[in-house]
Amino acid sequence: MRQSGQQRVRRRVKRACFGPGLTGRVRCCFCARRLTVRKATVEHMVPRALGGSNGLDNCSVSCDGCNQRRGLEDFWTYRDRIEPERLRRIASEQP
Repeated sequence: MRQSGQQRVRRRVKRACFGPGLTGRVRCCFCARRLTVRKATVEHMVPRALGGSNGLDNCSVSCDGCNQRRGLEDFWTYRDRIEPERLRRIASEQP
């Protein structure tokens, strides 16, 4: 079965983040929630609707909740807005 362009981008970004076997674990780039490859969504720093590319330099990994809440808001503006929540989450996971 042939993959669509969007599927190829997702696979390429996830492989870059998780490694070739797609077995690693990463954190959401916004809220720091730990993600498995199935829970991770591809996040465009500059949304494609605003002229962003599918290049690896414009893509990151986030949880679905953060990806949906962010919408078309600028990556850095959204991250700055939720930073206090992110820091609380990281602190609560420390032993």
